[in-house]
Amino acid sequence: MLRTRKDTVMVAKKTKKDAASPGSQGSEDSAQGAQRPEPAQSAPLGTGPSASAADAIARESLRLYNEWIKIIWGTSDREISPKDPRFADSAWRDNPVYHRIGQAT
Repeated sequence: MLRTRKDTVMVAKKTKKDAASPGSQGSEDSAQGAQRPEPAQSAPLGTGPSASAADAIARESLRLYNEWIKIIWGTSDREISPKDPRFADSAWRDNPVYHRIGQAT
């Protein structure tokens, strides 16, 4: 015989009623001392390894944004690496816009 969704729901309801009744198997387990496990204790928010990693990311992000602002204003100390073949053309050093793009990479 095929079970329909309605049959499955009725069986599930009967099972819940049986478990809740005083003479059911569930009450025998609780009488024998079976206990539910307690939920895992978690660290308070803002502590632990993930918080320190988030703090490090925030500090580095601020440092990076600060350096980008210096590059945009033309006050950065960063130099384009002379060994980098991408910036071999003199335009990267002579043109201020290209120079700032090179500093940002």
